[in-house]
Amino acid sequence: MRLLSVLFSRIALLLMLATAFAWPAMAEKRVALVIGNGNYLKAAELKNPVNDASDMAEKLKSLGFDVVSGTNLGHKKLLETVKDFSTRIEGADVALFFYAGHAVQVDGVNYIAPIDTDIARESDLDFETISLELIRRQMERSATTSIVLLDACRDNPLTRRLGLRTRSTSNSKGLARLEPAAEGTFIAFATQPDNVALDGKGRNSPFTSALLKNIDREGVEISAMMTDVRRDVYETTDQQQLPWTNSSLLGLFYFNPQKEVAAKEPAPASDDATNDARNQELKQLEQESADWTIAEKSGDAAIIRQFLEKYPNGVYARLARFSLERLTSTTADKAENQQVASLEKPADTRSQQESDPTPQVAARDKEAEKELVRSIQSELSRVGCDAGKADGIWGRKSEQAVSRYAKHGGLKLTSLEPDESLLKTLQKDKGRICPLNCSAREVEKNGECVAKTCESGFRLNNAGECVSAPVAAKKVPAQKRASPTKRTTTTKRSGGNCFKFNGQLICD
Repeated sequence: MRLLSVLFSRIALLLMLATAFAWPAMAEKRVALVIGNGNYLKAAELKNPVNDASDMAEKLKSLGFDVVSGTNLGHKKLLETVKDFSTRIEGADVALFFYAGHAVQVDGVNYIAPIDTDIARESDLDFETISLELIRRQMERSATTSIVLLDACRDNPLTRRLGLRTRSTSNSKGLARLEPAAEGTFIAFATQPDNVALDGKGRNSPFTSALLKNIDREGVEISAMMTDVRRDVYETTDQQQLPWTNSSLLGLFYFNPQKEVAAKEPAPASDDATNDARNQELKQLEQESADWTIAEKSGDAAIIRQFLEKYPNGVYARLARFSLERLTSTTADKAENQQVASLEKPADTRSQQESDPTPQVAARDKEAEKELVRSIQSELSRVGCDAGKADGIWGRKSEQAVSRYAKHGGLKLTSLEPDESLLKTLQKDKGRICPLNCSAREVEKNGECVAKTCESGFRLNNAGECVSAPVAAKKVPAQKRASPTKRTTTTKRSGGNCFKFNGQLICD
């Protein structure tokens, strides 16, 4: 009897140890949807999203996630993949969505772009893209904890045509702010709302690289992990990109919980101090970001000055000073202000909780778009690729001119839409690129088409050939002319009718 008691005690101890060292996530149902789109048919190809998605899928599998993944998905395939994901997350403890690729923001709504997306009108969004809200609703409806990781804040060429050809003035770069619709949701952007993230020069984007580096660290809660991700991205992008998060989690979440052991040593006090310092720095950055969003959208020099007084050496201090100079500068200062154009966000983006931009700001943005188009049209005509009148309206003739420029210049363009890179490429060409296209009646001379000439006695026909000119008919004096239909005299001769015409007798 005693032997059996000892045996059961040892079995119970083994079970306890196995439970202590077992993977904690095995008790949870974790499901992830991982999408990476880069090979776009109607926009510039992105080199990193496929790598980002593939590497993230493998990392999540190692962390106990059931992964539904796909790369370079068209609209139909993307919708099928999302549907498969929505089925698998029924009753899940954790649902995660990671997306890398192009996405579109219009009127504060975010849309994921399949690789076959072709947006010409605002109404196309409902048919060519998939709303991010659709995916989030599936997650928050079915799972206890929902995590959204978006590496999709790149400069998006898919909306350039939309921005020029629709009445909407609220489509912008980057993605719109996304608020959790229910408790238990954590959202992370590669950068702030309405800002543009970098695609990266290595295998992965800066944001995904930082995620892969930190996501499987043992015993690090998701908020603390994102603090380290934010710092890594901020440093590797030379302070150009600052990831943003929004959370309605009611508890702590760990991708890789620390394994419990019988004799767990307390963490050193220095680690607690470091974490406290990091958390404090994170709160300061988040508060500064929120204050700058309000100050920038106000367009009020006084509010921006107050922001600078509060954050004289902050992350956005330099941008705030440039914005203040722009608001207070005279016409003579415009050339200097062009140096900071790449640091400024579009003036027509929405505030987090405020109304649409003022008509004056929207008008300035539209004029800037037209000025860009006029410059490109002028450069196209300068290199011989006739774009017609430089009127700032991008139409079929302008697109045909770009196509000829690419063909004769040996370039491979991903889009026929106007942008800064196209203008810079054109400005580098000093001479004619498109050959002269003279008509059959013209000849090239000194780089121009001039009309052909023929020798005396010859004339130029429509085929551009010199042919003999016809001899002019001899004129008959007016007094000797008679109507060809008027019969002056009619007589009979040899059984026929006769009449006089121009003094001659003519008989049938």
